[in-house]
Amino acid sequence: MRIREQVLTPAAPEQAWALIRDLARHHEWNPKITATEVSGSGEPGVGTRYRITYTMSGRANEYEAEVTEWSPPHAFAARLEERVKGDGRNAARYMLERYDVTPVGARTRVVHDVRVVHSGIPLPLRILIWVIMHLGRPTEPTVMQTFAALAEKESAAPTAPAYTPIG
Repeated sequence: MRIREQVLTPAAPEQAWALIRDLARHHEWNPKITATEVSGSGEPGVGTRYRITYTMSGRANEYEAEVTEWSPPHAFAARLEERVKGDGRNAARYMLERYDVTPVGARTRVVHDVRVVHSGIPLPLRILIWVIMHLGRPTEPTVMQTFAALAEKESAAPTAPAYTPIG
């Protein structure tokens, strides 16, 4: 199953990247993310590991994630493996998540692409999901619309000067 969404924002690529690079902030635009724990400190990069919890339909699923591509301010990719629970039936379930940031004139295109492998969702339900995602209309802002609004808000926020001149 694949979910792909893109959005244009007036924020500069570096401003959009500032949101993407801070893994602990992804919940601010993706309401399905309910917890993120990043291993280590400092700037993320290839090999950075983190644990992320998605809650959907009242059910929490934890994933062990590892950054597989890190190319500031243009590309971020990670592999998220579901933590084995119970009898281990979900051991093969994982997601490949990717963000691509591209300048387009005075704006920035951000593409979010998620591929769920061995989702455990039966084929008829996957077909229904595909139809809804391609033909339906969202009733609330999408994940990337929320991202764009946050990036725009933060890019418009005034920044404090590094020093205050005297006299």
